[in-house]
Amino acid sequence: MVVCYGLRGQEADEPLGIGPGRYLRCPPGVMPSPLPRAYLVAGTLEPFFRENATRWATALRGAGADVVMTERVGSHGDAFWREELPLMVAWAFGRA
Repeated sequence: MVVCYGLRGQEADEPLGIGPGRYLRCPPGVMPSPLPRAYLVAGTLEPFFRENATRWATALRGAGADVVMTERVGSHGDAFWREELPLMVAWAFGRA
């Protein structure tokens, strides 16, 4: 299971620091092969992550990847992930 985010206008090989040891990247111009299945989720109250998850979903689908893109009301918080994590695990292990 892969969850990725990129940045608008960011070059694929330029990392952006968003905190100690954390980096985000844009989708590369050419996707590697084989591509993993990808489950991306973003809350409607976090437009930055939603836009980036959508960009990655589009790039991965365009390269032929199996992608699930979910948008839900909420933001990165305990309640959001308590509800989403079981869905992600079920999808990752074929029970979705």
